[in-house]
Amino acid sequence: MITKQFNNDINLIHLNHARLSPWPQCTREAVIHFSQTMQYATPEHAKQYYETEQQVRTKLAHLLHAPSADQIALLKNTSEALSIIATGLEWRTGDNIVLPLQEFPSNRIVWQALEKQGVHCIFVDLNCHDDPEKALMDACNINTRLLTVSAVQYSDGLRLDLARLGQFCQQHLLFCVDAAQQLGAYPIDVQAMQIDFLVSCGHKWLCGPEGMGILYIHESWLNRLQLQHYGWHMLKNIDFEQQTWQAATTAQRFECGSSNTLNNQILHSSLSLFETISFKAITQALTEHIDYLYAELQAAGFEIATPASSEQRAGIISFRVPEKDSSVLCEHFNQQGLICSQRGDNIRFSPHFYLTEEQLNAIVPRIKQILSH
Repeated sequence: MITKQFNNDINLIHLNHARLSPWPQCTREAVIHFSQTMQYATPEHAKQYYETEQQVRTKLAHLLHAPSADQIALLKNTSEALSIIATGLEWRTGDNIVLPLQEFPSNRIVWQALEKQGVHCIFVDLNCHDDPEKALMDACNINTRLLTVSAVQYSDGLRLDLARLGQFCQQHLLFCVDAAQQLGAYPIDVQAMQIDFLVSCGHKWLCGPEGMGILYIHESWLNRLQLQHYGWHMLKNIDFEQQTWQAATTAQRFECGSSNTLNNQILHSSLSLFETISFKAITQALTEHIDYLYAELQAAGFEIATPASSEQRAGIISFRVPEKDSSVLCEHFNQQGLICSQRGDNIRFSPHFYLTEEQLNAIVPRIKQILSH
């Protein structure tokens, strides 16, 4: 079973996939194999690693329902991907960008940095609205150039209706999505959701490496974004002796330097494993885990920040224990094998699909045991 690829230790339960996922066994073995072959690093090995890089693009395109792997760039991280978009667009003084107030810094700072070009950010406090999508759309005006959102808010786990937002944006403006907290957990279809730009990473729900950024660009924007970085890897025809050059017409034009071959091996292995059970099955299992934990935490009397509606939830549950310091409590949880994060005043749990029934059933009783001491 695929669950055997992961840690099933009842004393160490990973509830922190929104921050950093443990690797499956096959991915660990792929790294060991890579290190062994790199003792020799023959041209044949280099050819294999290039083929793996192309396979990663193909797998990601399939996962995103993108028309072509040519629309996928493999970068260092999500922040770099967002920066490519922000610096590549031609902005006009007076343009504005609409985004949630609760955004993770990666999807906030990059847009705020455009203020020196006369571009203004309009922040929408999603906590003040029963209909967050409508609040975002209502904030857009004639000068709005781009709407940017995280598919799932990192702090409370609110999952936005991307299809609804995408439909709105097609009539007015560009649509950019940070999918770091959704890709690998819940489905994303860049075509059906009419997404112009999507960024993500490998180390959360995809159970892959840190230092791996994913950038999807709609075909109409591939050659319209201005290039800001240059190097040999982004060339259309790689010829070390040729003095003239032309940038690739694919998303590789945004990859200026040598590939991260190790990270490609890691992500390739994790994606291949997930494909053996389908992402639909992953989503179903994760939904069942979240629904169960939501009910158990609520019954235990904890204050839950995550939306009550299952349609607005993803793989994150954030909660608070009344009259307890969340930072101290988070430290105790981690020490006792409930691996989690603190976000604001809340404890954030983010399990994945592979948790066993025994692990799942042990979570709330262990919380109660910790609180009793």
